[in-house]
Amino acid sequence: MINKLFSNPNKSNFIVFLLVGYLIAAGCWWSYLLYVKNQDAWLAKIALLARELADEGLMEYADLQKNQSYQLINQKYSRQEKMIMGEGLVLIVLMIIGLRRVYNLHKKEELLQQQQQNFLLSITHELKSPLASVQLVLETMQKRDLSKEQQQKLTQHALAENERLKNHINAMLLSAKVEGGYTYSLQPLSLVQIAEELIEQEQLKYKGQIELLTTEDDCLIMADSLTMQTALSNLLENAIKYAADTAKIVVKVQPIGDKKVEFEVQDWGLGISKGEKNRIFDKFYRVGNEHTRQKQGTGLGLYIVKKVVEAHKGSITVVDNQPTGAIFRVVLDKYITQDLA
Repeated sequence: MINKLFSNPNKSNFIVFLLVGYLIAAGCWWSYLLYVKNQDAWLAKIALLARELADEGLMEYADLQKNQSYQLINQKYSRQEKMIMGEGLVLIVLMIIGLRRVYNLHKKEELLQQQQQNFLLSITHELKSPLASVQLVLETMQKRDLSKEQQQKLTQHALAENERLKNHINAMLLSAKVEGGYTYSLQPLSLVQIAEELIEQEQLKYKGQIELLTTEDDCLIMADSLTMQTALSNLLENAIKYAADTAKIVVKVQPIGDKKVEFEVQDWGLGISKGEKNRIFDKFYRVGNEHTRQKQGTGLGLYIVKKVVEAHKGSITVVDNQPTGAIFRVVLDKYITQDLA
């Protein structure tokens, strides 16, 4: 019976809230009873004191408040009254805070479960789609007599789909690694060189122009080559994905003072709403409007970026571009060679 009740999330939520509500009501009720009992005990003691003093003929009942014993009894029960009210109030406040915390944790867990479910649906599609394309190419080449040009075209398509599949698998593997257990192998890297290589690699996927703005400074950093290049590549791919119909994307690499360097990707696409800026770096999260849901992706790209940048003691922020679009800005420690130090 208990298992059936708690197997349904809605029923289990109702039971939890009902139980907490009962505890709050019980706390209020017992606090009230203690208050009443304390008041009854005070009245009984005062009545007894007044009777004793009246029997001894020491004073009239009207002059009772001037008696020292009365004042001591009154102070004692006044303290107890305040203690009961204070403890009851603290109990209620703590229960409300606890209920709110449980509710927030529950909503967070629900959100994570929803994101995981979305990820499973998304990754299933992302893995099945290239596999189906490659299978179709192979079956076509097997069953039909194709010209060399047709074979080459189909082969290129199959290789592209295979590359897409490999990228998804690598993203999942890297996501698991950066969560813990990955050993970063640090070496001096030039952010300018990384930017140039990424632009050359990604330009083929973008209709507009990817522009690099930089200084003569190489902007050296100490970083793990594999994870850092993957993270920065994810930023550029993200801009291409959501700003594909715009005229250009700008990659900016520049020093900030003597100790920091900046890698920035600017696009003029749809942009990111204020409510989603704090969530886009969460694992499995994807911007939730109908247009962007049509885009391919697993919700791991920006999560990997944040994990890698933080592992390198850096920071990543996103701000609005003008008039539209977004700017992703990564700030890292600059590597100073001994010759320049």
